Amino acid sequence: VEHAFDDVAGPHTEVLEGEAVSVDTEGKVLTLRDGRTVPFDKLCICTGARPKIVSDHARVLALRDTASVQELRDKLKSCRRVLVTGNGGIAMELVHEITNCELVWVVREPHMGNAFFDEDAADFLAPALASRLASAPVDPVAPPSNPCHR
Repeated sequence: VEHAFDDVAGPHTEVLEGEAVSVDTEGKVLTLRDGRTVPFDKLCICTGARPKIVSDHARVLALRDTASVQELRDKLKSCRRVLVTGNGGIAMELVHEITNCELVWVVREPHMGNAFFDEDAADFLAPALASRLASAPVDPVAPPSNPCHR
């Protein structure tokens, strides 16, 4: 669910709109493009991401907002096979949540969630994920064997 920034501001939260241009880690100060400075004790840099769109086809969706998630939800009602590309948080959530249809997950990294987990943690979590997925590998060019119903 998306919220306006005013909805998250509170007694311990201040929302500033601006573009960070420098960080003084010794002085613990962030400088914004307009010249404002923001002191900090701890700094968490969350730059966001943009999906890499691999096709301009009607069946290719990039999830970035509530509307795109609703579009996916609508399309899942009649799907037979889902292809998920990527290894970030959204892709991992989709792989975990999409059930009752064939799922193909394409990643370029050697282990799942490499931005979040090291290889040992991924190996530890893999059996739990595998128990939710099909027991046999899916042939990406074979016709789907079962419909997806949500």
